Amino acid sequence: MVERSQPESGQTLVEYALILSLFMLLVLGIMELSRVVSAYSTVANAAREGARYGVVRPEDPTGIRDAALVHTTGLDATKLQLSSSQNGITVSVAITYEVQLVSGIVVDALGGDPTLDLRTKSTMRVE
Repeated sequence: MVERSQPESGQTLVEYALILSLFMLLVLGIMELSRVVSAYSTVANAAREGARYGVVRPEDPTGIRDAALVHTTGLDATKLQLSSSQNGITVSVAITYEVQLVSGIVVDALGGDPTLDLRTKSTMRVE
């Protein structure tokens, strides 16, 4: 058995730095994904509620827009684009939302786009 006279504390510090950076990257990725999924869920729900309103009152595009916008709490209203259309048989509500990524600085440094466009459309038959 060989005994060492000096502890290898430098190796532990290097291993800790490598593992910590990977762990922080994983945590940031989970946070980013949960923000995007939450925003998409909110946008999809708003489009569905706007289309539901349009099923009952297809002649009221302002009401369709208001019914959809009521369900976008927590989102930046300046980054929402909403459109609705009806053809007598169906009502469609389409929403686009621009999400600014928290990791935008890293994405921008790597040459990517630090924003993400979420798009959803809901179509229902007029009653």
